[in-house]
Amino acid sequence: MESSKKYHPGLILALFFLFCAAFPSLIWARPFIHGVEGRVLDGNSITITGANFGNQGPDIVIFDDFEGGTDGTRIKTGPGSATLGQWDGLGRGTIRYTKSVSHSGSLAFQATSGQPDHPSGNICARASFSMTNEFFGCWWVYLPRDDEWPGAGVYSVNWKQVWIYTDLRSWGSEKLNDCVIATILGDEGNGGYGALAGNAIGGFTRWNYRMNKGQWQRSMIHWVGSASNKGSCKATYLQYNGSNTVYDWIDETNIKNQSHSGYGYGIVDLGAYCHQTEGSDSHPTFDDFYFASGPNCRARVEIGDKDTYESCTNLTITTPTAWQDREITTTVRRGSLKPCKTYYLYVFNADGNVNAEGFPVYLVTSSGEKPCPPRGLTIIK
Repeated sequence: MESSKKYHPGLILALFFLFCAAFPSLIWARPFIHGVEGRVLDGNSITITGANFGNQGPDIVIFDDFEGGTDGTRIKTGPGSATLGQWDGLGRGTIRYTKSVSHSGSLAFQATSGQPDHPSGNICARASFSMTNEFFGCWWVYLPRDDEWPGAGVYSVNWKQVWIYTDLRSWGSEKLNDCVIATILGDEGNGGYGALAGNAIGGFTRWNYRMNKGQWQRSMIHWVGSASNKGSCKATYLQYNGSNTVYDWIDETNIKNQSHSGYGYGIVDLGAYCHQTEGSDSHPTFDDFYFASGPNCRARVEIGDKDTYESCTNLTITTPTAWQDREITTTVRRGSLKPCKTYYLYVFNADGNVNAEGFPVYLVTSSGEKPCPPRGLTIIK
């Protein structure tokens, strides 16, 4: 006799939710963090365990927080010139380390454009990488409150922050492939509106971007180039004033965003281009520049100040040294996060998926700083 046993729908639903709680990464196919080993402090290595991290991490081209320089001196090039990776060359003009303003640590990258002794041009530091159609970049940018927008009063506002292109031949008549994010444009009284543009990707220009003087802003881009409507681009920005969160700027798929099928990208310029100004000099400033290339470039570990990534008002990116599906070793870069507080860890895999909830970590002070008080005690200032 066959069994006629039936199961109550409520029991089936309860069992389903129990399974989801026990194996969340299997249900949602997104990274899930089980634990973290190591002290979470700037420059220290930590190990993250979990699931669905992916089998390979990013190929980091360069990361620089510019703390290896000296105030007022020209940006270094060659081996050891960046925190990780190296700058291969510099453009024209004044490109120096500065302590006048920084997002993290005590130094930042600062260009000067404006008067005849600081003319228009490629005021940049340049890094090269193996030719690829895919890249991911992240950086903090700042323009002093009392500065002119580059180009104001002479031509028109024209400031290219980061320029990614095929190779140096791109400056010839061919204009192979290039992508500029963000290009700040406008007239003398109306600067600060940004576009994504490129000389070789005509028509791919988007304007949903805004920058304010005197305020650090974080830009982030993931790009998959294609000459046959198979490309994609996702870009976000975060205006850091203690309350603003990450804004989607561009999120497009199935697009043609590369002019020649035989070419990819192989060079990135930071502080790429500025027009001369009529009045006072302009001082575009950058910090914590990160750039990765290839098919796993989106895989990364970030630390944020809120328990969901979308609600974060400040973020910093780490630099992984080993990556497996269930374990990552990465070096903490604290950015402008203040120590002696709890923050949240986020793992993105190469598909762009991130853990649903941030994993709490406690950021401690580095050597030479005042130690954190025992947790649970109130700090009286």
